[in-house]
Amino acid sequence: MSSWRASVRWSRQSAARSFQAIRTSGLHNQTTEDERL
Repeated sequence: MSSWRASVRWSRQSAARSFQAIRTSGLHNQTTEDERL
């Protein structure tokens, strides 16, 4: 039953990483961020 908790924790971490990456890349490239969304 702890496997789903681990998956949720991993998904949250990956989402936070991707969000930070999009933020940092957005500072350099605003067009790239718009294309991703």
